[in-house]
Amino acid sequence: MPGRFPGAQAAVVVALLGILGLSAILLWPAAFRRTMGVAIRVPLVRRFEPDLR
Repeated sequence: MPGRFPGAQAAVVVALLGILGLSAILLWPAAFRRTMGVAIRVPLVRRFEPDLR
């Protein structure tokens, strides 16, 4: 039985994967260091480095 919102399942999966990814970055120190190392190479993000750390 098709639902009223055919793309809803995919949207929920994408949202959950995003939440899991962000949680992993924030809770796993090695992932946080690696993400910050990549992020500070982006000029727009570099100026917010002290706030992010």
